[in-house]
Amino acid sequence: MYPRPNIYTCTVRVWLREIGFSLTYGALMLKTWRISVIFRVRSAKAVKITDLDLLKRLGVIVTIFSVFLVIRTLVAPPHVIVGRTADDLKAFLCRTDWWDHSFTTCHVARMGERRNAYGILVGKPEGKRPQGRPRRRWMDNIRMDRREIGWDSMDWVD
Repeated sequence: MYPRPNIYTCTVRVWLREIGFSLTYGALMLKTWRISVIFRVRSAKAVKITDLDLLKRLGVIVTIFSVFLVIRTLVAPPHVIVGRTADDLKAFLCRTDWWDHSFTTCHVARMGERRNAYGILVGKPEGKRPQGRPRRRWMDNIRMDRREIGWDSMDWVD
């Protein structure tokens, strides 16, 4: 059903994954950027960012990813490895190495200190977690909400 992996299919797999990610993430990021620019304008003048403007910027993002992929393919082309299953059957696999995860790591590392993903990557938790049971449970919140709207006459748990 699947073709036997070789250097070409492994390279195509990496390229499709990274270009697909850049197209998807780039389009979402640019649409969000356009909306934020429109709502941040303080004057009454309308801001017009066309779809062609977004496509040009998306082309720049895909070009940058493509340059990195060319470098990755030339410096360390993917290799096929032979693995064994528990039943001692051969399995041909594309080897993954640090190049496969370098794009994501670089993106998170350049985010800046105010972003949550960067804080998770390099940060350490501060303070102490309180011990014991939380003071209010989910059921307590439901009971309070029911009391506010006047539905506290019957027991909803049974």
